[in-house]
Amino acid sequence: MSMFEPYRPEPYSDFTDPARRAAYELALAGVRSRFGAECGLVIDGAWTTTGAKLESLNPARPSEVVGVVAAGGVAEAERALQAA
Repeated sequence: MSMFEPYRPEPYSDFTDPARRAAYELALAGVRSRFGAECGLVIDGAWTTTGAKLESLNPARPSEVVGVVAAGGVAEAERALQAA
């Protein structure tokens, strides 16, 4: 089971509607609560970590770390190519 839902386009939201605005703010709070989480790489269907990490920053607030991901190198790229 995938941790992501399949892509589907969303209709435009009317933020003048208080209920929609509140739902949006609640969803944003949920996402913000996961900021700073660490993710590894998925190679051949398995999670892999490396010693190196990259921080993903919020471009509007560069001091805010959105997430931390494992930085893959040549060895990980080779393994991914072999698995593809």
